[in-house]
Amino acid sequence: LVGLDPREVDMIGTVLVKDEDGNYQIRGKNPFDVRTYSLEACDSDPKFTFVCNEEMQEGVRLYLDTIQDIMELVADAANPSVEIEARTYPFGRESENVFGTADCIVATLDEIWVVDFKYGRREVSAVENTQALFYAAGAFDKVGGTPDTRVNVVIVQPRVVFADGRSISDWGLSGAELIEWRDEKLKPAIDLTMAPRNIRFRMGAYCGFCPVAASCALQQKVALRAAEGAFTEDVVSLPYEEAG
Repeated sequence: LVGLDPREVDMIGTVLVKDEDGNYQIRGKNPFDVRTYSLEACDSDPKFTFVCNEEMQEGVRLYLDTIQDIMELVADAANPSVEIEARTYPFGRESENVFGTADCIVATLDEIWVVDFKYGRREVSAVENTQALFYAAGAFDKVGGTPDTRVNVVIVQPRVVFADGRSISDWGLSGAELIEWRDEKLKPAIDLTMAPRNIRFRMGAYCGFCPVAASCALQQKVALRAAEGAFTEDVVSLPYEEAG
């Protein structure tokens, strides 16, 4: 794919299938014309298969255009780097259990961009965004940032239009501010998760993304109380001898 501009590739109608590793692979006609990227046959569950439409393609192009614009900004910088699907460790690799995967990181010696792609319709602001700051802290550690490093958080949301008419939310902070957030907010929160007796279960909109929501004790208690409230008036009591 060297020398190929993905923004010029027509993927409309392309069938994508999630493989055993959770990655999407191309089935059938390959718009990149690279045979090794094609799947000749796949019996995956239909829910893991989708056909790329024009809206999806335009959304990805906006994301690619955003990265391309940043790359042009750093073209003349010393040793610029670009990483896709980059694993980041906010506290360095010595904390291997605390990591995230950033969609894209662009970095120079003085500035970092963390770019996140979201295809949903719910507005997500980049301002003090915890997820993006988590990735940024990892990127900051990865490139050896300093308190003077400029950190930029960029969230591309092609299906959302903000008040300024863009589909991009961005925000910036200094390396010193990121260090303060990491040490004073992120670290205490992580430490809390390491002490099970201190964990507080709180339900919220995020529960919809939890893979174990069905077995969550708090969810079960809430459901039980709701059921008790709904059916209490309909309960009929009978003496034991009459129940037969």
